[in-house]
Amino acid sequence: MKFAAVAFAAAALLSSAHAADFYAGKTIEIIVPLGAGGQMDIATRVFAKYLTQHVEGNPNVRVVNLTGGGGILGANQFELNRKHDGLHFLMTGTATVLDWMLGRSAVKYDFKRIHPLWAAPNPSIAFFPKSAGVRSAKDMRTPAKPIVSGVVAPTGPELPTYMMLHMAGILDGIRVVQGYKSGNDVTAAFLAGEINFGRNSHGSFDQRFQAPLAAGDLDLIYTHGFYDEAGKYLADPKRPQLPNLEGAFIALTGTKPTGEFWDATMLLNKVNVTGGVNFGMHIDAPEAARSAMDRGIAKMVADPRFQADMGAIFGVEYPSLSGPALVAAHRQMTSADPALVKVVQKFLADKFKYKFD
Repeated sequence: MKFAAVAFAAAALLSSAHAADFYAGKTIEIIVPLGAGGQMDIATRVFAKYLTQHVEGNPNVRVVNLTGGGGILGANQFELNRKHDGLHFLMTGTATVLDWMLGRSAVKYDFKRIHPLWAAPNPSIAFFPKSAGVRSAKDMRTPAKPIVSGVVAPTGPELPTYMMLHMAGILDGIRVVQGYKSGNDVTAAFLAGEINFGRNSHGSFDQRFQAPLAAGDLDLIYTHGFYDEAGKYLADPKRPQLPNLEGAFIALTGTKPTGEFWDATMLLNKVNVTGGVNFGMHIDAPEAARSAMDRGIAKMVADPRFQADMGAIFGVEYPSLSGPALVAAHRQMTSADPALVKVVQKFLADKFKYKFD
């Protein structure tokens, strides 16, 4: 028995040493399935710097932008055309997650086969130019001008908003222009007056709309809210004076939202808010690689410099997720109630002519 205990301890030490050496002298790749210059791309490049510093072996990091399909192409490449060798990673946004949850036919990746390493909450804000005559959520029923929204695809972060407005009975009066190539293109369309209903994450909003906001040319209407550690739905801590989606619905209808359709809306909204940006690796990557990454990420999120840099991008109000808390959130997301998913699929089929397998 004593010999067995010694042998077990020796094996554990060798395994730990192997994990510590796994990334020494190696280069890892992070796929970003969106274009360069956007919030996720910027965050990934900052993230890569700290990854090199904190992961044992100090690997080099190469960030690769693979665009197409609103994020689907890059995620498909990660799953189908990258070795599951611990050297390839994926940084995704909400749209990539929701496309998988909703079973879109073009999706070949599977979030159940991704080991989650890090996530950044990325809550959103809805806004209008002054000329729209929308000073509050209630005014969306009687705007001074027709409301026009623009998106890459309605399966992205705007989806909870569209579902809330549908439930409130006003989505049919809003024109939704689909097919923009990127969030930067949607921003350009808003600034040019082609659309007048904006929705951005706070970090992206602060970056892209600082000038018109400072000039008083925008009205901030509502946020997508926030979830505390217990999962309770709250006002957004960055702009707590604004109603969340539930508050916007109450302002529009005078009633509190309930029922299966609202539950489906909140399912998507929680994924949207709590894990707006996700970093992971293949679940069947070598154990030594996953262990080294888990330890490196734990050190990284504890680094005050990393916290400050991510806070500057996403907002200091939103601490990132990692470790057991992230694994639990990932498990909840990947085991969503199929009945609620079908509710969303039917909504997309009815309103946006989407087809699902």
